Amino acid sequence: MKWWMYFRHKQKLQTIIHLFLQHLKAVGLINLLTAIKLTYFLMEIGRVHKSRDIETTKHNAIQYWAELLKIKPPQYPYLG
Repeated sequence: MKWWMYFRHKQKLQTIIHLFLQHLKAVGLINLLTAIKLTYFLMEIGRVHKSRDIETTKHNAIQYWAELLKIKPPQYPYLG
């Protein structure tokens, strides 16, 4: 989980780039806005998870999967 290592070491730019490129690869260039949203939701999940706010984490996870499943990608992002 390279993105998580970046996140833990407060390297936000590397985290955002890594996650965005993985989402863009999975959903394609035509869904650029969706890739941006997915990256945002995943960053929020990580940020809120650190503060142990379960309800907000759950809300962001639901938003993430709802957005991803809305476009029915041929493959799902591998977040390793």
